[in-house]
Amino acid sequence: MGTLILLTAEAAHEGGFGLNFNILETNIINLAIVIGVLVYFGRNILGKILADRRSQIEQAIQEAEGRVKEAAAALAEQQRKLAQAQTEAQRIKANAEASQTAIGSTR
Repeated sequence: MGTLILLTAEAAHEGGFGLNFNILETNIINLAIVIGVLVYFGRNILGKILADRRSQIEQAIQEAEGRVKEAAAALAEQQRKLAQAQTEAQRIKANAEASQTAIGSTR
């Protein structure tokens, strides 16, 4: 722990951090190999995962579009029933007014 503090103090005293250009010490070769292997094998795995996810999303969109069509059909049916009910209510109201007029005129 004392050595770490000493090294940190020396680095701060000498002007901060520097770059290490020694390839063997910095493990650039090892990192390049690991990254290359990840890219080579990960590309296929990631491609499959993304293709599966895309098909799931497309299926969900199609299901949602189907539900929208069903909801629109149900809405149209209910609007048709509402119009019929309003027409029936107007007919009943007209009959009631006619009956009231008929009863009122007979008295």
